[in-house]
Amino acid sequence: MVKDAPRLSRWEILGAWLNVWTPPRDAHVPPIPWRKLAVGGLLTLLVAGGALALIAPRIDDAKEERAAREQRELDQRWAARRERIAREQQPRTGRLEAGAGRGEAVAAVEAAIGADARRRFDPDARPATCEPAEGADPAAARVAYDCLSAVRDIVGAADQTGARGTLGIPFRAVIDFEAGSYAFCKTNPPPGEQVIPDPRTIVELPRACRS
Repeated sequence: MVKDAPRLSRWEILGAWLNVWTPPRDAHVPPIPWRKLAVGGLLTLLVAGGALALIAPRIDDAKEERAAREQRELDQRWAARRERIAREQQPRTGRLEAGAGRGEAVAAVEAAIGADARRRFDPDARPATCEPAEGADPAAARVAYDCLSAVRDIVGAADQTGARGTLGIPFRAVIDFEAGSYAFCKTNPPPGEQVIPDPRTIVELPRACRS
């Protein structure tokens, strides 16, 4: 070592080791302490590995607990939804006016459905329009009808200009003309709807509203 050689800072020594800084000729750059670095690196790896071994199971447990909690919450939401659907589908029943013809009986049921829809679902609901359900015999003593209580008309815009539709609440009605009685239920999903419903949302209609 040269006497009175300039003292280098740690950053200058590190720069010299990395060949990003050239020290003065008379400066002394100590050799890289490979052994010390190897031992320090090994200790660092051991400490980090030990910490990871302790933390990783806790992270996995936390993930599993969170997934289980989210699944429970999802199941509870689906159960609550099914309960609501079942409650909404409870049948409403009534008697037909004695001597009423078939047209008058259907009109009375349409009015009753509209009144129920206004009371329970939407104050703008109109008297329903009912058509015999697919496969039903309109002349039979007991006839099932698919009904829709319209809420509002939809008019298309832009590319759909001129298109019209109706937003409504679907019902299934069953009229027993011989017994002079009827029953109707809000349906889920709407009859004839061209979609594949989620099986978790399907609740079978009460017997009174099945044909």
